Amino acid sequence: MSTTAPLEPSLDLGFAPVPSGTRLNRKRVRYPHSVTTALTWDGLPARAAGVILQSGSGGLYPGEHVVQRCAVAADARACVTSQASVVVQGVAGRHGPCLETTLEVGAGARLAWFPRLTLLRPDASLTQRVSLRLNPGGAAVVGEGFALPETRRAGRLRSSFDLLRDGDRLDLADRLDVDDGADGPPRPALAGANRAFATIWSFGRPRPAEARTWLADVLDRPHLSWSVGDAPGVPGFVTRLASPSAGTVAATLDLLHCRLGSWLLDPALEGTPT
Repeated sequence: MSTTAPLEPSLDLGFAPVPSGTRLNRKRVRYPHSVTTALTWDGLPARAAGVILQSGSGGLYPGEHVVQRCAVAADARACVTSQASVVVQGVAGRHGPCLETTLEVGAGARLAWFPRLTLLRPDASLTQRVSLRLNPGGAAVVGEGFALPETRRAGRLRSSFDLLRDGDRLDLADRLDVDDGADGPPRPALAGANRAFATIWSFGRPRPAEARTWLADVLDRPHLSWSVGDAPGVPGFVTRLASPSAGTVAATLDLLHCRLGSWLLDPALEGTPT
């Protein structure tokens, strides 16, 4: 019997607590990634560490398999975002890239993972897998968004999100599958005229009913469909966005990043949001 060794990550980040807050204590980066040093910016709590992901390749290309990993040690607080959208390049008849992300949040730790919108070019396909391992007392907000090209020449978008708790117990499996090819199966009802989609998974606080009220001023935007619902079987909630406009979804993701990320990471905001 032959086995295939797991791919080495091209992005491997580790955050650890220090007396002054949190530091980036592991940064292993190779093609296609580039990463800033730990930064602070307006809205980022003082005891949190933030990094900005960059691409040195101009996007993702057919046949690539990119693996990225981020671990936040117990009691650390980290925010990871990206400078610009990742562009998925397409070639007719070629298999699209696969982007695999593993996130681990230690006991009492916090992680806000908010890359910018992923843009699919004509004839592009993408398989994306996100796995979040959440230890007791940990909390995370993970946002992912995609925009299909305006033409009908797009391949398939397959996006999956798995939440693991208590070791490797799978507590939540969320899937989005959109086929925009002329010869493919029908697109799901979620799509319709919409060409941009995003999902934000939030585990920790606030309660779903509070979240709907708290986020309504951000989500009530023209040409945006949205919902906030329970994360089945686990404490948390899931926010879904859909719009014909990539710009609308991208702008809403940015606003949610600021609000949810700051609230999640700031020790002064441990209670119910107001």
